[in-house]
Amino acid sequence: QLEEERDPATRVITLLRLAKIQEERLRDAGAAFDSVGRAVRSDPSEQEARRTLARLAKEQGRQRDRAQLLEKGIEVSTDSTYLVSELLFELAILWDESERDFPAAERAYERLVEVDADNAEVVVPAARALERIHLTTGNYAALARDLRLQIRFEHEVEAQKSLLIRVADLLEMELSNVPGAIEAHVERLALDPEDRSALGALERLYESTGAWDKLV
Repeated sequence: QLEEERDPATRVITLLRLAKIQEERLRDAGAAFDSVGRAVRSDPSEQEARRTLARLAKEQGRQRDRAQLLEKGIEVSTDSTYLVSELLFELAILWDESERDFPAAERAYERLVEVDADNAEVVVPAARALERIHLTTGNYAALARDLRLQIRFEHEVEAQKSLLIRVADLLEMELSNVPGAIEAHVERLALDPEDRSALGALERLYESTGAWDKLV
């Protein structure tokens, strides 16, 4: 049937039936994984096939094989931002949580942010994951960018101010970027002109840099 079938949806159904027989009746988990992998290649948008693939990969320790299949799915799905975003998110979580391969996870999350840059439901979780990775690796410049991404999609003023404080501290203390720290505190004041903490931070920084007019 598979040899004759050309419709991707029907091929997926047949391949999943085949995988179920291989796993449950023939006790051949490896063959079942391969059949499900063929289903994902036929139609990467089929969520049941991807869920089954994730389960089998976990049970058999074949997450890297699953990663290759997801990468191929991304390659053939470039006309659908939504699907590419879904596949990249699965891939990023695979590297991050299953394989603990943080460089690979970092690349996948960064690709995700680039592909779906205006989607808060995608960018914010990716930025938080990148924040954790970059904090662990001590990549403070990238960490500041991660926090900036979160600020962009944050609507609560207090949360924005809290993130800006972290950005300012990173820029001043870890990156020696005092102008950047000043800019972050100025943004805090734009959100809340009566923020005495922001005023105090600016007073200290203006005095340390000799920006007397701004200090006045």
